[in-house]
Amino acid sequence: MSAEAEKFIREVWGLQGAAYLVVGMRYYSRISTLGWRKVSWDDLLMGVATLVYTAESVAAYYVVAFWKGFANNGMTDEQRATLDPASEEWQLRVNGSKTHVIGLLLYTTLLWLLKACWVIYYSRLTYVTLSTT
Repeated sequence: MSAEAEKFIREVWGLQGAAYLVVGMRYYSRISTLGWRKVSWDDLLMGVATLVYTAESVAAYYVVAFWKGFANNGMTDEQRATLDPASEEWQLRVNGSKTHVIGLLLYTTLLWLLKACWVIYYSRLTYVTLSTT
């Protein structure tokens, strides 16, 4: 594996660790101050978002570590036509492209989950503000 690929993998798992730390601190803060009964939907969605982010990171790892960063993007039609379906490069590009699409779908899902967390969070803030005035 190239040094650049190893650097990318370290970055992916480093960011994953930072995300676990932030989400863990969020849960600790919410549960220690409010208790389990006050856990809200945005807290639950954050747990789901963490799982989706983990799956996305695994997909990114697979693209780099197993498929050697190969995919069909950036190829001309002539380059695609010259690929031999029995070759290792063809197999790497097909599997890399499939994994890349899975990663894109997971990323989109993650963004919408995080948006839902923000909407619920702000809804909770405005509800508290409106009910206290």
